[in-house]
Amino acid sequence: MKQTHRSVNKVAKMLFVAFLFVVTAACNSTKVAGFVVGPELSGTYQLTQIGEQNHSIDSIKMTIDGAKNRLSGNSGCNDFFAQYAIDGQNIAISSLGQTKMICADNAMAVEGLLFQLLSTSMIWESNKDTLILNSAAQGQRIIAIKIAN
Repeated sequence: MKQTHRSVNKVAKMLFVAFLFVVTAACNSTKVAGFVVGPELSGTYQLTQIGEQNHSIDSIKMTIDGAKNRLSGNSGCNDFFAQYAIDGQNIAISSLGQTKMICADNAMAVEGLLFQLLSTSMIWESNKDTLILNSAAQGQRIIAIKIAN
């Protein structure tokens, strides 16, 4: 009876250690097909493409705070802020808010498209310093280049 009890305890300890290993591995960053998943998204990005439009010369910026699951930025007109949640390659942006300044028509149009895309279900991928957000519903994307951590 004593030997069986020890064997059960040993198996239980081994299962517990295996469980801790799996949980710890799941909490750390992982790589999926060469793309990084996890806190490495944190940083400030220059948005270079919104939809089909090139914006590499515009000053549209977005900062991602992976520790707080927040993003904020400037659309070239208004400041914006939001919460986000990542589930695998899916990113859900919620509580999107913005300041309410009126700007030139072209800046307002760019801002409208940016906020429209950020309000949809998106799939993200990151490769080195490039972040791509693909809108599943709109079939368009946002491309951003990391400029600072």
